[in-house]
Amino acid sequence: MNRRTFVLAAVSASVFVLPAAPALADHNRQHTCQQAGGVFQGASNATNATCTFTTVVVGPAVPTGNVTTTFGDATPVGDSTFVDSPPVPAGQATEDREQRDFGEPVSVPVTVAGTPTITTRTETGETTTTEASGTQNCERVNNERSARSVEKCERTVVTTSTTPTTVFTTVTTPQERVTTTTQAREECVTTTQPTQFTRTTTQPTQREQTVTPETETTTTTTRTTFTFTPGARGLPVLPSGSPQISTSTATGTGTPVVTTVPGEPIVTRETLEGEPIVTGPVCTPIEPVITEERETLEPLSETTNAPGQPIVETSTRGTGESCVKNPSTAEQRRNAC
Repeated sequence: MNRRTFVLAAVSASVFVLPAAPALADHNRQHTCQQAGGVFQGASNATNATCTFTTVVVGPAVPTGNVTTTFGDATPVGDSTFVDSPPVPAGQATEDREQRDFGEPVSVPVTVAGTPTITTRTETGETTTTEASGTQNCERVNNERSARSVEKCERTVVTTSTTPTTVFTTVTTPQERVTTTTQAREECVTTTQPTQFTRTTTQPTQREQTVTPETETTTTTTRTTFTFTPGARGLPVLPSGSPQISTSTATGTGTPVVTTVPGEPIVTRETLEGEPIVTGPVCTPIEPVITEERETLEPLSETTNAPGQPIVETSTRGTGESCVKNPSTAEQRRNAC
């Protein structure tokens, strides 16, 4: 019989016979008590010797209603989401300036005359010849004191050749075509403003939740003391008073329940470069570009003519005949020049 069965039997009966000791044991009260599992007190043959039995009964664990909840570390789960703020200007804006043509060029050609040059040339016409009588080698033949000088001359034939001339005057004026081209220009300014925005990223998480229930266990301790029958060695013993019963409670933990629950999301913010704000181009007219092209043209030539000084050539030849200038006599007058 085990200890628990023995104690219950001892509590319910007023007289109980201790089990017999082994054959080789000392059959005294102390030995009998210890063999039965009790605690012997007193002398072996004393009148007040006792044998005390103690039993402990532990009840089942009963939930108290209190639980302890613990959480594990959050771990990322699923896809993250992000939200971008509106872009805002960041830093200094930059300008890109470009000068360029606009519209069609306007060309104005002008003919410019240079310094004229004048050239002349003379052309001769048909020569005409005339003959006239003349004298040569005249010598005075009368007295020097005479009022008139009477001269004896040789008759001559004077041939005159007259050639008319025409003077041609040519005025040559150089000229060139000057083409002035005006090209309108403009300056265009494009402004680029950098921007930045804030990206807020939310990463869902999960973590393990451990729920541990609290339990309560009641322990009942029963102590029963038996006295020996006077003069007996291990014969029937009697309970000494009522059993001493005490209880105590202890709290413990039940089986933990582990589940997965959402954790606090991981929120991160970062500043990123946004799309720049481009303004323009804004164009403003500037000084036009003016160019000149020069082209030499055929010169203008104008020729006029006018009669020139005639060319006159005279030749004299003697005839061998004589005559008298300023004759003073009848004979001289018959041979007057």
